[in-house]
Amino acid sequence: MTAALHHIARRGFSLAPETPTATLRLLAERGLVTVDEVEDVARLIRLRNLLVHRYWVVDDKKIHDEARRNFKKVVSLVERIKRLYGV
Repeated sequence: MTAALHHIARRGFSLAPETPTATLRLLAERGLVTVDEVEDVARLIRLRNLLVHRYWVVDDKKIHDEARRNFKKVVSLVERIKRLYGV
């Protein structure tokens, strides 16, 4: 997801964001990503960092429950990107 957004920022808008969160901010400024989507994708980035760097403190059930409940905006963003870019 973040790689696709980074690619869109670089190729579609000629931007050079250095981090995934910078990519989100820049795309939000250009109207491609909503504030709610920025928050959800940022949560996914933090979750990824937690899973990779602090996996021993992860509560698997909590991760599963939160992922099912709280990432609806991410799905809408993915669908919009698919429509706009024919992915």
